[in-house]
Amino acid sequence: MTKFLRGPLRHFIKELASSSVTPGGGSAAALVVATGTALLEMTARINAEREKKKTGKINSAAVSRIRELEKVGDSALDLIERDAEAFKRLAKYFGKDKSDRGFQKAIGHSAEIPLEMCELCLRALELMLPERGRTSRWLASDLAEGALLLDASFHAAHLNVEVNLREISDRRRVQRTRRRLDVWRRRAKKCKDELLKAFNP
Repeated sequence: MTKFLRGPLRHFIKELASSSVTPGGGSAAALVVATGTALLEMTARINAEREKKKTGKINSAAVSRIRELEKVGDSALDLIERDAEAFKRLAKYFGKDKSDRGFQKAIGHSAEIPLEMCELCLRALELMLPERGRTSRWLASDLAEGALLLDASFHAAHLNVEVNLREISDRRRVQRTRRRLDVWRRRAKKCKDELLKAFNP
């Protein structure tokens, strides 16, 4: 568990609302990734338990999806702290020449954290696609809400990637990252739209 979340969630929210620069938007986005993924994991677990009761068998593919979703959620929680630490390192170079080697290394690292968040969002959304047809109408809203939260956090993290990319001097790296994000964005939207059909078939 990260330092920010060792105490009550209320404490983290109060810190987020304070004048301190950390935690900030990146940490908030990571928390939403974890929350959206948790809703999807809950839906998948209930689906698996219901199927086991009905058939008497364990669906190994469903169990594997649940384990992967759990990993995504744990990674997102870790990113809450990692994003704050990355910003603190970057802040040491504020006011210095942007071509400074230390600044470029720090800004590159700061871009990687929200980029990882985007990848986690996509991973969770794609993992849940097989669950759409397995989800009852009572869980459809939870599935849809999880998808919407992940979609929102993808866009929030994307903003944080972009604000860092603008300061990176390696233009090839910038172009590669933007191309990758564009592909991920289209895939994430497609998954989100498909999962929403569980609520609005």
